[in-house]
Order: sequence, then C-alpha cells, then structure tokens
Amino acid sequence: MSDFQPVLFQIINTPEQLKALADPLRNRVLSILCEREATNQQVAKALGEPHAKVLHHVRYLLDAGLIVLVDQRIKGGNVEKYYRGVARWFGVRAGPDLLPAVTAGEFEALSQEVAASAALFLEPGERPNWEGRHARLPRERIEEFHRRLLALIAEFWGGPRAADPDNDAVAPQEDPAAPMWAFASVIYRDPADPSLREEQDAPIPAFAEAKAVPSSRGKGSSEGSRSSSRKPLPRRKGTAEPQGEAGVGDG
Repeated sequence: MSDFQPVLFQIINTPEQLKALADPLRNRVLSILCEREATNQQVAKALGEPHAKVLHHVRYLLDAGLIVLVDQRIKGGNVEKYYRGVARWFGVRAGPDLLPAVTAGEFEALSQEVAASAALFLEPGERPNWEGRHARLPRERIEEFHRRLLALIAEFWGGPRAADPDNDAVAPQEDPAAPMWAFASVIYRDPADPSLREEQDAPIPAFAEAKAVPSSRGKGSSEGSRSSSRKPLPRRKGTAEPQGEAGVGDG
C-alpha cells in the first residue's frame, strides 16, 4: 500500500473531467479506484473487461486528473503500476451542454451495477431497496428535502453534509469485515409534467435523444459498452438535483 491519501470530496466541473464521466465503463473504473488503489490488470479482472480496453480508460482518467499513479512495483520482471482516485467522492457540476451525456453515462453504469448485483446476491423473490415517487412540491420543499437527505447520507455513507462545495466532507464509519453496499439517489423535474408543456412552446426533447460526448482521445473509446459480469461490486453514492448536480465515486 502506498502512503497516498485521497481527499474526501472534490468538485468536477472542467469539460475534460466531465467528459470522462460520459462513458459508463470509465465510470466503473473510476469507482473502483476511488475506493482502493489497483493496477490496470486488477481493475480489468474486477470488471470482467479486456486489459487493453480498461487501460485506455485508465489513461484517460489519468490525463483528466481524476486518478494518480501512486506506486510502482517490480514483479516477475514486470513493472506493476498502481493507481488511485484523487478523491473518495466527486461532486459533478455539469452545464446544460454536457449534463445529458454525463447523466447518461452515470445511469448506464449504475443500471449495469444494479443488474449485476441482483444476479449475484438476490435470492428468489427479493428485490433491491428501490423507491420512486412523483409529487407536486414547491421549490422550498425540494431544497429542504435535499438538505436533510445530504445530512442523512453523510451520517451513514460519508461525504459532504450540505450542498455547499466548501462544506467539509466526513468519512463513513466503515466495518472492514462487512460486505460492500451501494447507494444512489436523484431528484429531478419530471419531464412528463403537463404544466411544463404549458410553460414552453417548444416540444420537450426525449431522453433517448441525449448523445454521448465523443472521447477527445480519438480511437479506442468504448462509449456505451461494458460488461455486467463484475464480481464484488464497489458502491456508487451520489445525489443529483434539478440544477444538474450529481455525486460520483467512492468505489
């Protein structure tokens, strides 16, 4: 183990870093490296993906400043390079131009992890703890809910205790012998709200029209493709609100 210690929480708001999250596989690579240091081969094995494909994403994340090389070890005449995320969690601040692609990458990665987790761990008749609601609430109630939700998330899962990016993040009280769990949440304005059509003359674009942002590294990108055969799943924790905020990382 290296002596490198990632910060608990860091904001992502540069185009290059935001584009890194538009790819589902890259999301999962970053998730693992936010939780522990690992080599490219170890990450590829955990994800059930070819080494070369994962290496492409590792290099992209390295160039984007989201991971760092923390150690090099000689083993069997080969140099093993260990990488680690620069933070345990990332707070995403994407503008309207990149938010659709980042959101698509985030939720594609999440859906794959939920499906793989269900295949590995759920007994017949069980289902993930999944809750969904639609309600007409004023902005003040949404903001109150978001504040209380962040405080609850920080208490059990760690992370920032408020939406203020300058707020100090807290580490989770983890049990090294316990299994790894995952948590994700999102708050968004319902695009099917009839009142929204009354407010706008233009038609509401369908979610399927959102396009992934092309990788700036050229050939070798695997936008939209990844395996769901992953073994022990690192958790993803985050919160998104209507302004386009989301949380990424920790494993």
